[in-house]
Amino acid sequence: MKFKCGQLVTVWVEDMDPINRKRYQGKYGVIDDIIETDQSRHKPMPSFVSVFFADINKSIEFIPERIRLVEDENA
Repeated sequence: MKFKCGQLVTVWVEDMDPINRKRYQGKYGVIDDIIETDQSRHKPMPSFVSVFFADINKSIEFIPERIRLVEDENA
């Protein structure tokens, strides 16, 4: 999966603790930043993806496996 800044996304929350699950479940965000570390330089996925949630006015970093592109959900 190729991530780009500005893409509309949701976050997979099924295995999160109840407080964080409630905070992010059903929320839409926009990819704010793609963070690569030394471990991810030669891999197809970045280490972290920063997602901006407008309703809480905050950017949160998630591992790429938690990010779901909205376009993929509607396909």
